[in-house]
Amino acid sequence: MAYLHLDKEGRVQAIKGDKEFFGLEDLKTGQLVTGQLNVLEGMLPLNDQKLYIPNVAISPELYADLHIIATASEDWILFLDTTREAKKLQLIQQQRNEMLLLKDKLNDLKGKKPWQ
Repeated sequence: MAYLHLDKEGRVQAIKGDKEFFGLEDLKTGQLVTGQLNVLEGMLPLNDQKLYIPNVAISPELYADLHIIATASEDWILFLDTTREAKKLQLIQQQRNEMLLLKDKLNDLKGKKPWQ
């Protein structure tokens, strides 16, 4: 887990937790987070709202749930590792897609159209 503390302009005030694991170690305090962390581009500011985004690809091998919490005076972004769950979901989706392709191929061999 890691989290960012931002001011209302989106400048990084603090980086806490396992920042190396999430690739946050190079973020510079006092600078805008959106210029440093592309995954947040277009999401800020939230204007006193909350936002939950599951299974965000932080890197090709790392996924995280993002919890963005905005208050009147500051914003917080929480990173929770979901790599294991995201990989399982990818595998299930891939297997489903392969099964659908096999079903279509079987229907073609039988001379049927898949929508019949």
